Amino acid sequence: LDCTYRWSYQVGFLDGGSGVGLAGFRQSQMQIDFDFTSPDFEEYPPDDFTISFCRDDGYQVSNLEFNGDGMGLSGNLLNSIDFLLRSTVEEEVGIAACDTIEEKLEFLKSDVIDYFYNSINGYLVQSQHGNTSDPLEMEETILLSSSESNGSPPSYY
Repeated sequence: LDCTYRWSYQVGFLDGGSGVGLAGFRQSQMQIDFDFTSPDFEEYPPDDFTISFCRDDGYQVSNLEFNGDGMGLSGNLLNSIDFLLRSTVEEEVGIAACDTIEEKLEFLKSDVIDYFYNSINGYLVQSQHGNTSDPLEMEETILLSSSESNGSPPSYY
């Protein structure tokens, strides 16, 4: 991931400098937790969700460059102390990434819900015993022949 940015600073009434820069990142890792809701999960797939947690654990700056301000003095000074700024940049990029993902998912919420509905709904069928939530219902209600039910090993054809 590479990001370009504009930078500037001001000290009192004096303009400290400004310019553009480049930040390169070598690793990224995020954790996003979703809370799904349904009128009844035993009979209906999710109809809504919220993001309950978003955390960025892994944006690591590999390169941080400051350019600009005419002769480049401010840029060179910032380049010499970029190690002091890296953790702030990493934190801000993580916050921006979570905000962006939350905004995009909110925009795509109906598509996400439709996907879950279409993926899950076919499996939510009323069984002959009235139970839709027991994944082992077929195994528990299997009809065995009399020889199999008395402890004899089953015979396969």
